[in-house]
Amino acid sequence: MPSPTSIRLTFPEAGSPDAATLLIQRGELASLRQFAYTSETNLHAVITEALSAFAALEADPPHIPDAPPEKPAPKATAQAAPPTEPMFEIPLKKGNKSVKCSHLEIEGGEDETIQQQALALVGKIIEGKLWDGTVPIRIPDVPELAKKLKHLTARDLSMFSLEELVEIAPVEGELSPTESALDPVVPVSPSETKGPSHV
Repeated sequence: MPSPTSIRLTFPEAGSPDAATLLIQRGELASLRQFAYTSETNLHAVITEALSAFAALEADPPHIPDAPPEKPAPKATAQAAPPTEPMFEIPLKKGNKSVKCSHLEIEGGEDETIQQQALALVGKIIEGKLWDGTVPIRIPDVPELAKKLKHLTARDLSMFSLEELVEIAPVEGELSPTESALDPVVPVSPSETKGPSHV
């Protein structure tokens, strides 16, 4: 049994633009059109024209593809992110440079003011090409270092060595310069300390 045809006319309300709507629906198909409405509008002609257009729509209905089935989202395997080492952000004239916290020890660095002053001084040392952040260093006295660098430019720092400004901490597994300079102690047996025996 064919589905019944539903025709619905909506007229403009008082004070609204002179536009009326005509809705024709049968089953899953529907057609909505808007037309200018006045007291002289021939509604019979409007409906006849709309029915003709609807018949053409029924003869060749638009094909609306079904929505593809939703794919189940892959379960994210919970992987513990590798621990990342905290970094210092060293301010430079152009941007910042990230340096591992383990590569920069600041005496009194728990004080925020001291730490910020030290980072600014380290930025000056980096711009002077004395340090690139890969070798661990230690600043034992931030105010003293500030006095040394107060009137120096990055170019002036080329006259200094890194060791003259900060302490270089030994890399784990390597000897410090002092330790490597020491001569190894060779054990001497008691017999070697005695003079030649005379019979």
